[in-house]
Amino acid sequence: VRLSDEEMLITGDAQRLATRSLDQTLALFDQRRLDAAVAVFEQLPSTSPRLDCAFSPDGRHLVTGTSADPSTKAQLLVVDAHTA
Repeated sequence: VRLSDEEMLITGDAQRLATRSLDQTLALFDQRRLDAAVAVFEQLPSTSPRLDCAFSPDGRHLVTGTSADPSTKAQLLVVDAHTA
């Protein structure tokens, strides 16, 4: 699902939900308890208005990247979606 400045994904087993936002965060939620994130990863800058994140086919890993201005390097973040 793409919201105006955010991406939201749900794992195939519907247990985890992830959001990637222009506020430079990637948040992971347990669908049974959406009142607080299981994990929040901050300082993930994006120079693009398009943000993406993706679960691996088995739902175990979550990946996102940063886009950088010419003075910094872009990064790829991969986290374990079950232990984050």
